[in-house]
Amino acid sequence: MYKGFELPFNGFKNPDDQNKYKIKGEKVFKEYENIVFQKLDSFLKPNGNIDGTELIKNWFPSIECDIFISHSHTDHDIALQFAGYMNEHFGLKCFIDSCIWGYSNDLLKEIDLKLSKIKDNRFDYNSRNFTTGHVHMMLATALCQMIYNTECLILLK
Repeated sequence: MYKGFELPFNGFKNPDDQNKYKIKGEKVFKEYENIVFQKLDSFLKPNGNIDGTELIKNWFPSIECDIFISHSHTDHDIALQFAGYMNEHFGLKCFIDSCIWGYSNDLLKEIDLKLSKIKDNRFDYNSRNFTTGHVHMMLATALCQMIYNTECLILLK
């Protein structure tokens, strides 16, 4: 990353612009739609362990982008508008993790149902803590790598 910015951006005032750039942002991210979410079984080794490297490549893939957009979950549509605008006017590709990556809680649920479940919808406490720690570390590492790989980080405020 070359530079970081804090951007007070609340979306476009004109509803036509809001819709136009949101649709453009969604269109840009559509190409990444099917690159994640393989079943967990494809990452299980014969000894019952998970191949973390392959899991990261699939659930949190590194892609080539110019801008990393950080935003609040409630500002998802605004982030899409901004990404659509930057792509249309400057040809820049933006990274928004929720548009490209799998949701870490979905991954955790799948792992825990497979590896931590005891019975009657109960889970082994130690196993559950272990899996949660590892998935969150994978996510944090992937986020840092994507920030490092982009030219700038924009924090939508």
